[in-house]
Amino acid sequence: MNATSETRLHDPQTLYRHWEDSQWSPWEFDLTDDREQWARIEDRTLVSFVLGSLMVAEERITTKFSGLVAAYGSADTGIAD
Repeated sequence: MNATSETRLHDPQTLYRHWEDSQWSPWEFDLTDDREQWARIEDRTLVSFVLGSLMVAEERITTKFSGLVAAYGSADTGIAD
């Protein structure tokens, strides 16, 4: 038996559940030092660009992934539970 025949892929809902279970809580972090460091940054152009790009990337990933989750198990995909 080769490695390919032993591979089992998770369905999108299981992948999403694993992702949700592995997330951290933003309430666990002390941001006191960050507030002081942010106040000392004079030119925030690059920081704003990078953070904005990350937000766009997150939105695009969420949009694409939600379509996969919504389509899973529907009649037009040919994928059954």
